[in-house]
Amino acid sequence: MHVLILLIGGNPLPNYVVAKYLLEQNRPEEKTLPVPDKLILVYSEKTRRFITPIIQELPDCQKEQVDLESNERTPHIIVQRMKDTLDKLAKESDTSIESVHLNYTGGTKAMSVHSYIAVKGWIEQQRNDIEFILSDLNPKKRNKIVLSKPDSDEEYPLGRDDLRTRVEIDVKKLLPLHNMQVNDDDLGIDQIVVPEEELDAFVEDAILKYKKNTFMLTDCSFQWLHEDNVPDEVLKKLQALKDQEFSSRKTFLKAVKNYIEEELLKTYQEKIVNYADERKIFRIFDNIVLNKKTKQEKEAVIKNEKLALFEADCVRFEQFSPSLFGYFRNSGHLKYPYLSFINFVKHEWLEHFVFKSLHALKDELTLNDIRIDVEATYDGRPTQIDVIAIRGYQLCLISCTTDQGIKTVKEKAFEAIYRAEQLGGEHAKAIVVSLMVNKPEKEKGDNNLEELEKDLKQFDAERNCFLIGLGELEGELNGDKTLTKTLKNIIRGETEWKLI
Repeated sequence: MHVLILLIGGNPLPNYVVAKYLLEQNRPEEKTLPVPDKLILVYSEKTRRFITPIIQELPDCQKEQVDLESNERTPHIIVQRMKDTLDKLAKESDTSIESVHLNYTGGTKAMSVHSYIAVKGWIEQQRNDIEFILSDLNPKKRNKIVLSKPDSDEEYPLGRDDLRTRVEIDVKKLLPLHNMQVNDDDLGIDQIVVPEEELDAFVEDAILKYKKNTFMLTDCSFQWLHEDNVPDEVLKKLQALKDQEFSSRKTFLKAVKNYIEEELLKTYQEKIVNYADERKIFRIFDNIVLNKKTKQEKEAVIKNEKLALFEADCVRFEQFSPSLFGYFRNSGHLKYPYLSFINFVKHEWLEHFVFKSLHALKDELTLNDIRIDVEATYDGRPTQIDVIAIRGYQLCLISCTTDQGIKTVKEKAFEAIYRAEQLGGEHAKAIVVSLMVNKPEKEKGDNNLEELEKDLKQFDAERNCFLIGLGELEGELNGDKTLTKTLKNIIRGETEWKLI
């Protein structure tokens, strides 16, 4: 019998990768790294939430659990519970234990050290022919399992392959593995959906306007809704809502927004209301008295107001981009085509542009999953991923923003770094794509990627984080394919921390 021990840390992905690889039958290195018959999962109360997802994703092996509770730094408890578990396996098994493989990639330092002491001591009490294997999944060693030996280190898989060619995971498995809740409808889009020629033309025009600081919703023929241009009959209808009861102003405004998205956008086939700045749009509701009312009654009030509430300020899509609007209007796979279009105009065009470049690299880089606009829930809090690409099991998380200010882009960078490490550990890469200029320009002050690079280095936040700006986007459009080349180098691991 061969036993594999996994120490569960704050990220379960390395444990999953090691186990999936070792459970693979008929591996060339099977003699050195035996296929485990038993799997021991060692965890604390902080990492207990990962146990069920790991067990569900690894059904091909019998498992034992060592729950350290809050004692992940208590030596004698770690040692005793490890020895007790090994004793139990040896007693219950019909075959003797031939090897014990301790992979110490996860867990705390105390868990690693005292698990080693426990296993070594237990083997010495048994017999001398039990093999003790120690290993680590090291991202700096070309994504290979490194066997720890006194005189030398051995790396597996053998040859030029690394674990990214042997173990694959997609978004649908990755998020639940981290105890995130996700529905099939929230897994985003995995195919190019926006016509490429129209997308390129839109991006070229948008970048030109952003460079001149003239890209606003008003440039797209959208108008701000102001209190003074709301028709009298609409104000009368709003005044009548004073007698309605709502739990709070916040819930009322949320209901109005839902009504706009789900009802008005489907009703006015060639018109759209601008709700880009909800505070301005909902300013007209400031004086409405809201009292307690059930959710169902509140929603009924809103949906029964079949009014062209913002009709006076609606405009035709065709005025900005006729062909692109036509695509969104006629797309059967979009639940709300008009809402999708206005989101595209506001910011999603950049995500789609990056997504297109990644798809061009899919076969060359053997990317097994690429998605845009992925949503999930963690501890009841929603989270959204702009673009994600996975090579084998190595995650590349891309955060996109059309902002040109260093403050906002820096916030995006820290958020991307956190989310990438949370989902992919040290193996993951975070990329931030923005419309900031790459080099300093006098009129833009500190708003350039060189300054942002300095800021991130001060916080030691540059590890596995890469910045892409206007330079790469313009280079992509002029035929140099700069964005595509940069993404390829980053994912391949050929780009260190620097600006391209």
